[in-house]
Amino acid sequence: MRIKFLTHKNTVCRDAINRVSTFFILFFSTLTLNAQTTFLKNSENFSVCSESYDYKTNTISFKPYKDSLNTCALWFRFGMTGYRKDTVLTVKSVFDESSYNPSFLVFSYDNKEFFPIRNRYKNKHLEAVLKPEKDTVFFATGYPYSYENLKKFLDENTPHKNLVKTENLDTASEFYIPLLTITSKKDSPKKKLVWIICRQHAFESVANFVMEGMLKYLLSDDCNKKLLKRYIFKIVPMTDVENVVSGLSGRMSKPRDYNRDWDSPIRDRIKILENKIAETAKEYQYYMFFDVHGTFPCGSIGTDDFSYFDLKGDAKKSHNLRDYFGRISTKKFRPIPDNQQSYGGMTADWWNFLNFKELRFSTTVEIDWIENYETYYKIGEEMIKGIF
Repeated sequence: MRIKFLTHKNTVCRDAINRVSTFFILFFSTLTLNAQTTFLKNSENFSVCSESYDYKTNTISFKPYKDSLNTCALWFRFGMTGYRKDTVLTVKSVFDESSYNPSFLVFSYDNKEFFPIRNRYKNKHLEAVLKPEKDTVFFATGYPYSYENLKKFLDENTPHKNLVKTENLDTASEFYIPLLTITSKKDSPKKKLVWIICRQHAFESVANFVMEGMLKYLLSDDCNKKLLKRYIFKIVPMTDVENVVSGLSGRMSKPRDYNRDWDSPIRDRIKILENKIAETAKEYQYYMFFDVHGTFPCGSIGTDDFSYFDLKGDAKKSHNLRDYFGRISTKKFRPIPDNQQSYGGMTADWWNFLNFKELRFSTTVEIDWIENYETYYKIGEEMIKGIF
């Protein structure tokens, strides 16, 4: 009996030791795995206020950075490595109640090509799950388009026979702010002038995909030769570069965002831009103006491609492009009322003040969030084709 008792006692001790050992092995392995977990936020256009990772549930929790009253908890981008790959990975946001909540979450394994991911709201949190196929994953609001993306595109297309001039719009900035002149080499004061600016609000990244669609067509062999003989294009493909790089929204930024600084500008870039437009309006027949924006990445997604608005509110000076847009957009063309105090200083105010006599069509275009981002390029191409 004693031997039996001692054997049982030894077995109990061994089992206890094994259980304790197993606990510490699992505990320290968890610490090791958690220590290897890394959040990637140091690249351009990355922005997130706080984040945490729970190894047990394989859950990433994050809170977007708040940089304005209108876009807090709306704009984010970050990456992560070191998570578990043996089960689904959950990503969950932590929003404030006052925030606009995005419903267009995308992910990527290479930080270049992004894909939509199914998501839902649960107890005011945005949640999405995926079974990770690789060691690193990136998440973002919509499809990111960075300053590096723009530089890469321009490097690949410069020099080009249709790109007759490239200027730095704001030499005071630490960044190169491209102002492109696209036309045929033969110059003439009879040419019709078209100004296009984009990304006055940094978080509206979809606008740059449409802009790239415009540029791709203008710099392609398929571009209508007569178009470039009759028109000269002045294009600023990215206005609020600083906030694009820092990953902030740029909307309602202090002291004023770019789109609300046109009445009595305090930003040097808007002053320079206004002077450039006024100067070129004397050299050529100032004909059209496009201000390309993107909608908030929340609400219904993919129901419309884009909407467009009359900046001048003058039906007599509308171009037939209005009818063309009506055929390729499901939303109706409508004027922007110039009576909202909270929206004072927008581009529309400046047109009403200066009243360019030759200007026939002046519009702001709001691009919706579409799952197939190739559609963005097509929208840009169709807008340019519609001019001619």
